[in-house]
Amino acid sequence: MQGLEAVTTRKLADVLNVQGPALYHHYRNKQELLGDMANAIVSQPLAELNPQLPWDAWCAAFAAAVRQALLPYPDGARLLVAAWPSEEMRHQTIPRIEAPLVAAGFSAERSHEIAFLLASVVIGWMLNEQNPRILEFMRQQLDTDAAFVRSIETVLAGIRAEHAGR
Repeated sequence: MQGLEAVTTRKLADVLNVQGPALYHHYRNKQELLGDMANAIVSQPLAELNPQLPWDAWCAAFAAAVRQALLPYPDGARLLVAAWPSEEMRHQTIPRIEAPLVAAGFSAERSHEIAFLLASVVIGWMLNEQNPRILEFMRQQLDTDAAFVRSIETVLAGIRAEHAGR
């Protein structure tokens, strides 16, 4: 068994060359561990983005950066779906994701909705792209890189139109 199902705290302790109880000093359970792993994947590209970009360009850049960050991890999208948001994700990462939206005049509630919408699009796309059979089919039909960019742009066009009309 490989992939996300194979991750256990016992195996992780073995890889890190520590005793199982030492690992539980840092993580109460596998869910906390997965939450920190997910946050590490998302927060790394977040730190590299220019916060001065217009909100829509920032969102497009963030979506593309998260996709790129997930590509090396065969189960990266599944990890993001399976992980309960860590404390750091809830109190630091998500607010940083939403900050350009709030600065652009979106309400806190709408900023939450947009952030979750973008995350859902990226994760959904990556669930397909990280499935070898579906990826093969996708590549027969389209340029996956260009199609991803257009998909994000389609979502952002709708948000732009709504934002301009308010």
